[in-house]
Amino acid sequence: MRYLKRDSRDLGGLPIGMAYVPWQQWRAIYDDAQALARGTIFSELDLPFLGKGGVNPCAVKRY
Repeated sequence: MRYLKRDSRDLGGLPIGMAYVPWQQWRAIYDDAQALARGTIFSELDLPFLGKGGVNPCAVKRY
């Protein structure tokens, strides 16, 4: 895909309606036991499930 560069932070050059999923960075990795309990090894993907939409990410308590 000629539009995407692995390190690119500028999305202005992408066409309208094209999905963009950034590469997952390997940082803040949970240990095995905590990852199994939380359902992810990436702490930045460990978000609360409240059963409803519209969660304000600024008001979320991080573990």
